[in-house]
Amino acid sequence: MSRQSISVVVPMNNEEGNVIPLVKELQEQLENRQYELILINDGSTDNTLNEIEECRKSNENHVVVIDFRICKGKQEALLAGYEKAQYPLILTLDGDLQDDPAFIEQMEEELIRQDADAVVAQRQSRSEPYYRSLLQKIFSFLIFMRFKVKFNDVNSPFRLVKSKLVKGLELRHGEFRFLSVLWSQAGYKVVETPVIQRPRISGRSKFLGMTRYFEAIFVLWTIPPLANGKKKKKMLLPVLMTIALLVLIFYLIDIEIFIDAIKKMPFWLVAVLSVSNIFVLFIKSERWRVVLKGWKVHYGPFKALSAYLIGVFFGMVTPMRLGNLARSAYVVRDAQAPLSTALISVLIDRLLDLGILIVLSIPILLSFFDLNPFVVAVSMLSVILVSFAIVSPIRVHPEHGIVLKSSIVGKREDSYSLLNMLIPAVILTLLAYVMVFFLAWILAGELEINISFWQLIPALAAVNIVTTLPVTIGGVGTREAAYVAVLHGYGISAELAVLFALTNFFCFYLSTSLFGAVALMVDKAGDKKVKADSQ
Repeated sequence: MSRQSISVVVPMNNEEGNVIPLVKELQEQLENRQYELILINDGSTDNTLNEIEECRKSNENHVVVIDFRICKGKQEALLAGYEKAQYPLILTLDGDLQDDPAFIEQMEEELIRQDADAVVAQRQSRSEPYYRSLLQKIFSFLIFMRFKVKFNDVNSPFRLVKSKLVKGLELRHGEFRFLSVLWSQAGYKVVETPVIQRPRISGRSKFLGMTRYFEAIFVLWTIPPLANGKKKKKMLLPVLMTIALLVLIFYLIDIEIFIDAIKKMPFWLVAVLSVSNIFVLFIKSERWRVVLKGWKVHYGPFKALSAYLIGVFFGMVTPMRLGNLARSAYVVRDAQAPLSTALISVLIDRLLDLGILIVLSIPILLSFFDLNPFVVAVSMLSVILVSFAIVSPIRVHPEHGIVLKSSIVGKREDSYSLLNMLIPAVILTLLAYVMVFFLAWILAGELEINISFWQLIPALAAVNIVTTLPVTIGGVGTREAAYVAVLHGYGISAELAVLFALTNFFCFYLSTSLFGAVALMVDKAGDKKVKADSQ
């Protein structure tokens, strides 16, 4: 079998003691063909560069050196090596001697036998902690669920590929871990072949710690899924932590492009969205007032609005749902109701939001999990009905707190029909979210974000669902970060996605703060008038 010319790309960072043995092994395996060894020194602080130069001097016809004076990372080193490579086949492997050059011939045979574009080594006998093997399996499962392609060792650095796969390759930060997925999504045939990985005998691993796993999850779930070059809908993995995601997102954006986008944004829109959002807040406070009425707590519109907005404000600036507790405390103080009364009203209020959002997010869940629409619809409806069936018998007496009633739709004086509460509350919830999504769509249009209204609704609904727990833990920023990620996943530039999220939530925060202050003053003025009249 004739052997093709091959370029070998080896990124190295502090691999003193491994360089010369690796080069010797590669030369022995490749001596019967035309080859080049591209050795990249990625800002090493030990004797790695000297050893690389020693190899070049002893074999100038075959060794090419790229020297980064500072560490730019493995991705930049690989891209530099790819661009330098001149032969039709390109092999990449790590410089730690764990990838055995003896398997090069096996990988080339597999490339020819399967008429593939790339062969990736599936590492066997890896000497690593159990948790890393488990994480690898989790990543493989997530990739299969999302892209419908199966890779047992997606992050393997030991790859033999045709040069057309890597020439002119552009990657976002961290995407080098998922080259197999990117090639597969672009229509290339990528196969795996088992190899034995050797233990590291010199130096230390550069990929220790858990930070890289969070970054990898973020990168994985912002790779747009493709099919024959066409983008499909996607769903984002639930956002884990506020700060980590915001740092990663702002790491993606080009500040100059972001500033230019801000300058082009019509700022009159901020005022319009802020004023329009007042109606959303009013509708939601009215819904909560309907819920409170079910527990025989009677609030006026401005009292309910001021209490609701105080809760929203605390929810924005604090983690762990302290906004809901603040809202409950307001009810306890002003209505002199038991804390249980206030808490159950907030619980029902939240269930209404979640129920509507779950239904609206069904299209994205369908596109991600490829589920039967009828099964999903029935399941979601069952979840909502079971949730309300659990809380529906609960009644709260203004003096005695929570009590249970046997009748769900009872007409006795001491019992309030669940339907009397639920029907208007559901209608108000739908009105609120129609306006929320319409305002978001208007903003997207003004920012020239190419996304339809029917794409935006399930996407933003899904974001609200999957960030319920992270917002509870992380507080301010988590949902904004998730909105950026989901828009970026639709193929929208990171700069426009960030601008959309910041503008959308700035309008929300502005209208909440200003309108909340006005509602509170009106509420206090009403209290003073009542007090004066009573005197």
